[in-house]
Formats: sequence, structure tokens, C-alpha cells
Amino acid sequence: MQKRFFPFLPYRLVYAWVLVIIILGAETIFGRHQYLRYFAFFYGAFLIAILFVRPSYQQPQFIDSPYIWEWGKQIFSHPIIFVNIIGNIILFVPLGIIAKRILATRLKYLYGFVLLVILEALQYISKRGIFDITDIVLNYIGFLLGMVLFTRKAEL
Repeated sequence: MQKRFFPFLPYRLVYAWVLVIIILGAETIFGRHQYLRYFAFFYGAFLIAILFVRPSYQQPQFIDSPYIWEWGKQIFSHPIIFVNIIGNIILFVPLGIIAKRILATRLKYLYGFVLLVILEALQYISKRGIFDITDIVLNYIGFLLGMVLFTRKAEL
């Protein structure tokens, strides 16, 4: 049984990355916006590490059936399902914050969705992950949540 979520990354590095992302994210949202580029850099590096630093699958993996409805029924009874759903959402909240901050166009919603599909496709092509429709939906929910959180902060 796997004891850590990111077994191919040193756990101290993951903790440090998350801490830096939280601090820079808070500064970007609530404080000085000049930290946005550092926030984007550290978040981007973290995202690449989480999505692509793992052994490759022998065969490309593709899941085209949305199983979120079955998972929704078991979210509180199975910790792995809970962490997978919440993790897929939380992982892309910073992307929504960054997009809301740097993109002035209404197309940012489309850009975010396209970027998420590209990331899933790169996982499929590189055999470092699974192209999963449910992941795209959950990631997009996280992206939208980041945009909403940034918008709500601006209204305060």
C-alpha cells in the first residue's frame, strides 16, 4: 500500500513547495501583486512535478466515462476517493487565481479549460498519467473556484 500521495518526490520538497505557494498566493490575493510572477513560477513547477514526475505506464491510459456520480455516493466512506476528488479540485485553484489576475478577457474560462485538456493530453502522450474526463471536470471546478475566490476578495 502506498503511504504517500507523491512517492516519487521528496516529501520535504512537496511541503516546502506547498508552503511557498500558500504564502505567495496569499500575498498575490491579499497583499502585493508584484509577487504574482513568483507565485505563478512556483505553482507551475509544482504542477509539473505533481503531474509528470512518476514512472511511465506501459500503455497510455484513457478513461472516457465520467465516474464522478459513483464516486459522489462514496466520497465520505472511502478516504482515497475523498482525497482524489478534493485533491483534483484544490490542485487547480491557484490556476484560477492566476488567470483571474492576468487575463482581462472573458475567454479566460475557455483558456483555462483548454489548458486543463492539454495537461491531461500531455499526461496521456507521455504515459505519465491518465487522460481522464472526470479529472478534467474536477480540475475545472478548482479553476473556477480560484476565479470566484479572487473575485470575492476584490469585492470585500
